[in-house]
Amino acid sequence: MADYVGTFMKTHAGERDPSWQVSARDKFSEKRRQRQASLSLPDIVEETEEYVEIYDDDPRVWKAAEDLYLGILDGVESMLQWIDKSALERAFKVLTRPTTFGKNVEEDTIKENIEGNVAKFRNVVLMSQHKHINKSLKALKEQLNSQLKYADWVRDNPKAEKLVAKAFITLDELRSSIGFDPKVNQRDMVTSMIDAQKVCPPELISHAMLALRDKKFASWLQSNESQILFIEGRMKLSSEQEAASPLTMLSCALAQLVARQSERSIPLVYLCGQHNRPNDPYSGASGVLRCWNSLIAESFTPRDVDLSAINLSFIDGVRAQRLDVLCMLLRHLVLAATDKVVFVILDGALWLEVNRHVQGLGDVVLFLSNLVTALNQRNYGVIVKVLITHPSTSNHARKWLPKECILEMDDVR
Repeated sequence: MADYVGTFMKTHAGERDPSWQVSARDKFSEKRRQRQASLSLPDIVEETEEYVEIYDDDPRVWKAAEDLYLGILDGVESMLQWIDKSALERAFKVLTRPTTFGKNVEEDTIKENIEGNVAKFRNVVLMSQHKHINKSLKALKEQLNSQLKYADWVRDNPKAEKLVAKAFITLDELRSSIGFDPKVNQRDMVTSMIDAQKVCPPELISHAMLALRDKKFASWLQSNESQILFIEGRMKLSSEQEAASPLTMLSCALAQLVARQSERSIPLVYLCGQHNRPNDPYSGASGVLRCWNSLIAESFTPRDVDLSAINLSFIDGVRAQRLDVLCMLLRHLVLAATDKVVFVILDGALWLEVNRHVQGLGDVVLFLSNLVTALNQRNYGVIVKVLITHPSTSNHARKWLPKECILEMDDVR
């Protein structure tokens, strides 16, 4: 087109003043610069496809890109319409009209519309960038916090990282293998306390609570050493009262008290009177150990306990409810309760002093006695307080435990 206009100007050179030719050349150059400027789009237009790929999850970027492309196509169409006019007419008007002629087509309608869409697209991309940056920063912050917590844990537990990697079973899987729902224990405590208040005279309950002020009980409770205490009620009760006795109230009250008073305390309570039916799935010595193991396992997080020593054979023993394996598991979990005081409470032992359970009860008492001795001989960082109650008179307590470990309610005033 420039060549055509140049020819046109040479043909009519003799008919015009030379100064007019210079002015015409300037006008045409300005128009040519304007058209080139309208097609010199920002780099962001060339990178539109890349931005759309980067932010493909943001529908606003897609919409802005679509508007931008449509705006460019509209601009190109307007320019083509302008070019389609006769060259002579266009050249003549460019040369003879003021420089503002056709501006609404060449600059306002084309360039400004395209630049408006470019600006809109740029703003949407920037907003999406901020959105993605904020997400990335949030994710990075969470990751760093997690790494710091993990680093602190590894620092405090030098061997912990290797132990977790070597563990054959997870804590949740262990809980499942034990097969005792901790909610059963909570239900038992509520039921027992309600039943005891229904069937036991208030004076009997009051007398049982006097044990809390007894010197032997206070020594057992307040000592910094692990200890075992067997409370013998010496009460004459009905079968209903034996199932939920005044000492049951004492056991439940103590468990609730220590749980509320200190986060360092872990109460493990088994109430024999709630599982005295022949077909009860949680009855007997194995039921006692399953209950205690379940409760202490529930108090842990995976990082609190090392399960690397547990293998398939051991888990098979847990699932088979073997008493020796359940005792070993309880010892393992108790030793993991560092800086804690574990209260192991067995209420209503008379229900286990029957032919089919008495041997198992003796094994459990012997295990607990040995555990207490071991903890006192070596500093494991955990204290165990064992409390066993019997509402009547035990036929076996003195065979299993020394006299100083037995508190008779007849002596309580």
